[in-house]
Amino acid sequence: KKVISNCDGAKMDDMKAVDLGEDSKSVELLSVGWERIILDEAHQIRNPRSLTAQAVCRLRGAKRWAVTGTPIQNKELDMYSLLRFLRCYPFDEYRLWKLWVDNNTAMGQQRMNTIVKSILLRRTKVQKSNVTGQAIVELPTKDSKDHCISLTESERKVYDKVFAFAQQAMTRYMARYVDKSDDVAII
Repeated sequence: KKVISNCDGAKMDDMKAVDLGEDSKSVELLSVGWERIILDEAHQIRNPRSLTAQAVCRLRGAKRWAVTGTPIQNKELDMYSLLRFLRCYPFDEYRLWKLWVDNNTAMGQQRMNTIVKSILLRRTKVQKSNVTGQAIVELPTKDSKDHCISLTESERKVYDKVFAFAQQAMTRYMARYVDKSDDVAII
């Protein structure tokens, strides 16, 4: 907190590429020049204004890795925060990110896809090793068991009431919001 200003009043448009000014040298952790910084569960910094995101972006390191199973959870801004940590110039500056990528255009989506393909290492469950031809990760076989239960008379009454209420609510919703020209029978 000595170096990182309070984020509550910070505007997204003011977010620039991380500046490692002289003030960083006054904090021991920020003055170390790391060989490698690996950010596990990197989706935790999806809010670029959070203190955690700002702190890890200020760390000095020759190489940076961001490890996550979900680089984008809710919106494109989640990816911006990771690019800022990785220092992917010029997209680590918010104004350029907004102008070129997060602008709700087809070209913006294409740029996002290009960025993701360029920096993302992806592994799937069925992927096999190029060397051995074996699966990279051996997963156990899926084991499913069906348990049939019978409801008591009072449980069945409650279930039927809840089911009827949900069905009526869905029917009312559809009648209100579905375009009347649509084929209601299909819906």
